[in-house]
Amino acid sequence: MKAWKLQSREKRMLAYLLIVLASAAWKFIPRPWHPKLQIDRAHHRIFSTATARQTDETALMLELLYQAYSNRLGMVQGFASTHPLVQVKLYKDRDEFRWVNPGLGWAEAFYKNLTARPIFRRANRTRTIGCCMSPSISSTQRWLT
Repeated sequence: MKAWKLQSREKRMLAYLLIVLASAAWKFIPRPWHPKLQIDRAHHRIFSTATARQTDETALMLELLYQAYSNRLGMVQGFASTHPLVQVKLYKDRDEFRWVNPGLGWAEAFYKNLTARPIFRRANRTRTIGCCMSPSISSTQRWLT
């Protein structure tokens, strides 16, 4: 049986394919992230690379938002008031968010595996969380267990 030997053109095409695959991996595969801080609150577990003060501000806003949603959804039949802590990964800024999560377009927050991933941002000297922290369908379903 004769061994199959690659021609120079086939070798070149394989090299091009490897370059394209490596570029796609660089663009779309998430990179590792190592939080500096973990804070547990009544309803949230926050992993953060932001400062402790920024993380506390965000925790307060998340708790207020949680209370507003639970007050609204509390009337829904099957609403579970006890559930595991909602996990939040808080990035210190947009650059870090984009580095860890490439290929998201304009997103400033998203949900993945029931974990919220927002950015801390101050806009015009007012305290704001840099995203809308409204629960996604999956996290709402978890509360309605």
